[in-house]
This record gives sequence, C-alpha cells and structure tokens, in this order.
Amino acid sequence: MGLIDDVLARWAARRPHLLVAAVPGATGARLAVEAHADRAGWPLAASPAEADLLVVTGDPGPALAAAIERVWEQLPGPRARARITDPAGAAPALRTAVARLTGAGGKPPDPGPGCAREGGSSADQEGRRGQEEGHGQEGRHGPGAGHREHTRHGQEASGARQAGHGRHGGGSERPGHGDHDGMSMPGGLMMAERAEDRDGLKLDVLHLALGPVLADWPAGLVVEVAVQGDLVQSADARVLPPADPSAVRPYPDVDHPGLCRRRQAVAHLDSLGRLWAVAGWPAGAADARRLRDALVDHVPLAAAYAGFAALDRRARRSRGLRLATDGLGVLSPVAAARAGVAAPAAVCGDATARWRHRLAETDRLLAGGEPGPAPDAAAVLELAARLMVGLDLAAARVVLASFDPDPDGVLAAGTRS
Repeated sequence: MGLIDDVLARWAARRPHLLVAAVPGATGARLAVEAHADRAGWPLAASPAEADLLVVTGDPGPALAAAIERVWEQLPGPRARARITDPAGAAPALRTAVARLTGAGGKPPDPGPGCAREGGSSADQEGRRGQEEGHGQEGRHGPGAGHREHTRHGQEASGARQAGHGRHGGGSERPGHGDHDGMSMPGGLMMAERAEDRDGLKLDVLHLALGPVLADWPAGLVVEVAVQGDLVQSADARVLPPADPSAVRPYPDVDHPGLCRRRQAVAHLDSLGRLWAVAGWPAGAADARRLRDALVDHVPLAAAYAGFAALDRRARRSRGLRLATDGLGVLSPVAAARAGVAAPAAVCGDATARWRHRLAETDRLLAGGEPGPAPDAAAVLELAARLMVGLDLAAARVVLASFDPDPDGVLAAGTRS
C-alpha cells in the first residue's frame, strides 16, 4: 500500500464491519463474537458488500463451507477473515483479523475479488473482473469506501433486499437455475419461470434461497422460496450441518439447573434481538442483545432483572413494534397440536403474541423460575416455513424470526432419531 492507502486503512480499521457466518452447534462462539464487536463499537454488516471481516463461528460441514466461500468472494477489499470455535479465543482472534486489515500483523490484507494477486494470470484476473461485473459490484475501491453509513431501510431492506441476494448471500445452489439455455444471468440470478397465479394470470416465478449467511438469521438455515409477483408461493427449509453433527446440542441443554435457567433466558433474549431487528426496532434489538451478553458474562440475575424490566415495558408500549408484527403468522392451538408441538403456548397466536410470550418466559426465568420445556425444533421450523407462504418477503422474514426455529435443536433431534 502507498502512504495514503495505509492511512486510510488504519482509519477504516478503527470501525470494521463484521459479517458473521454462524455454524450450528457453535452458539457460544457466535455470542462471544457479537459481544466483543458491540463492546469495541464494530457494526455487524447487513450484507457482504459492506463487510470488512468475515467471521465464521464454528466448524462448518462441506455444504455450509461452500456457501461461506461464495460469500467470501463477494466481500470487497481490503478484507480479512477469521474462524472462531472457542468463545474464550474470540477477542484475540478478532484483534488479529482487524490488524490484518492494515497489514500490521506482517501479512497484507486480501485485496478482494477482481484485484491482481501474485502468481495470477491475466486470464484469471480478467475472469475475476467479469465475475465482479456480473455481481453488480463497483470494482476495487479504497479502504474507506465500505465505511459509509448504511441505512437498512427498515424491514424491506433486511428482508426483500437480502432475500433478493439469496444466492449472493450464501444461499445454496439450485441446479438448473444458474443459467437459462446456456445464457448466464446478471449477478448469477436465475431466469424467472412462468406459472398461473390465483387469478388465473401467468406471472413470473422466481426461485430464491434465503441463507445460510444473512444478518439476523438462524445458523446454517436455508429456506428455498418461490416468489410470484411480490408473494411467497412456497417455502422449504433445511439446516446445513457442521462438520460433526453428532456433537450438536441446543445451547440451553446443560445438566446444571442454574446454568440451564440462565441459558434459556439468554436464548429468549437472543431470539428477541433477531426478531426486533428484522421488524425494524434496532434500538430494542441492541438492548436485548446487551442484556443477553451480560447474562453470558454471569451478571447476577437480580441485576439483570432490573434492566430487563425496563426493556419489557418499552417493548409492550411500542406501537410501532406492534404494527410491524400484529396479525402476521397466526397459528391456532389446533394447528400447533396437529404439527406435534409439545409446548404450543410458545408458538400460538401471531408474531406479537410470540414475542410477548418470550418476554414473559424471560421474566419468569430471571425471577428464579424453573426452566421449561422447549417446543420441538423440527416441528417449529416446518410451521414457520408453512406460514411464510402468501406473504411478501419482508413479512415472511418477520414470521420466521417470530418462531426463531433452533437449528441446533433440529440437528440434535435428527441425530437422536
């Protein structure tokens, strides 16, 4: 780098944007990364285009690793990456990755896609430039260019925009949709098909894969949707496993009752943070996550309860939050029982009822209540995917986040069976 580039890189590295690629079974590592990023004032990126660091939490299996590699190719340079499996090693690993952005660690940062690499042929460089143009990127840019303030545009941004980049953002490949009669589509998107809608008209049907690397998204989850007009016509969900699926256990599944109680409260606050971020209440999401991190750091329950009580009151009084979640994803007790959900109270009602239930459960746990049973994760995932149908992408993401199916629970149940 030249002198000006070095100065800009050091300035930009003061506030790097992190894109977290969460792997099932590594909840502790993900929480440690997010907590350190919050303490350091490092924003979490909403998409690969605004990220400087790709942080993989856990040991991904082959399918998930391939999706993460596709995401890595979309990060602009200078960029760095880290893989963290131990929560205790999160802080030093992140500091090392940030130092790599400026070359302070003795190793230069990755220049990003489309930039000349030592030993690369001119043909390879030209191919990378062509791929970059196909993805709608602006080519190589200066170190500070990715650090403009990015507005998330409410939930349409984190829903429709992220969903529209399902394959760009790490969605699984769908064979046969990458090209149409040998013609590559711009940005790698597939050609829309035609199908009759409910009015008997022929409308385009676009097949998208949401996940597995998206902001405010369950670890390793992929939801393949067919979108006609602006509505989801079908949704099929699956979880991409880690390298060792047999070792996966749900985060609250520990033998010590006190630790189980604390971890259940952490899980509820984690889910609330995801839902409120997707629903367009970032202030509440940030407060829920900070309270979650305090519980992970073993703050006394009594001290955590005082902060939670204030958050509970704010959420219940928030008219905007209720408007964003009222009436979405309504599930009756009969439908929940038919799906085999063991704890229907946790999932019945609409999205508002579900986040209110999580608040009530967190209140009970922080007050010393006994840990309760968790609903069957696989059944919850199936119900969430079913209730996404008929909604636009933004509303569908709110519905999924309101259920917040636990990928660890899905994989653990599959391993036991």
